Amino acid sequence: MAKTGPPPQPTALRKLRGNPSKRPLPKNEPQPRSATPRCPPHLGPEAKREWRRVVKIMREMGILTVADGAAIAAYCQTWERWVQAEDAIRIGGILIRSKFSVTQNPAVTIARDAMGEMRRFLVEFGMTPAARTRVKTEPKPPEEDPLDALRAYGRRMN
Repeated sequence: MAKTGPPPQPTALRKLRGNPSKRPLPKNEPQPRSATPRCPPHLGPEAKREWRRVVKIMREMGILTVADGAAIAAYCQTWERWVQAEDAIRIGGILIRSKFSVTQNPAVTIARDAMGEMRRFLVEFGMTPAARTRVKTEPKPPEEDPLDALRAYGRRMN
């Protein structure tokens, strides 16, 4: 029987969100190495630009691992498809007129579908405003001033 309800959240995001369900976190979950995956060469130019932008954001958020490459690539391809569809709408308009009828430009459907796919990817990555509200990050400790460290060392020596 298929499970119902929301899809499981990655443990890293559950931890960042403070484990709101309070259910035990998996103990033996694979932990991919935190690193930047390589951009696949088959991505088009617009997808590659989006790859660089998204990878930078994910790295800054501390959620990027080598295992994320395929999902990021799929998101970036969807981004490129959306950009192409929006360009086609801008050039051809929302409606296409033929000799006998007026119909919706097929690019409108492509753009709408791509936006839905992109949103799902971004939620998975914790990169929408609503998804970020559920993410709790630990404040970074202030960097120690080298002069203060030297003074403290001097006090310990006395």
